[in-house]
Amino acid sequence: MDFQEALTVAEQIMPALIGGTLVLLALLGAKELLKEAAVAFKKGARA
Repeated sequence: MDFQEALTVAEQIMPALIGGTLVLLALLGAKELLKEAAVAFKKGARA
């Protein structure tokens, strides 16, 4: 495998890695949001 082939493979894999990372971070953020919302609703909203 020469450099050009390696570069082509990397160009194909990088978007999948970046997309997967963003999806993982979004899921973790949604989980944290739901956890915080549950705590807030248990305590009740006091303004």
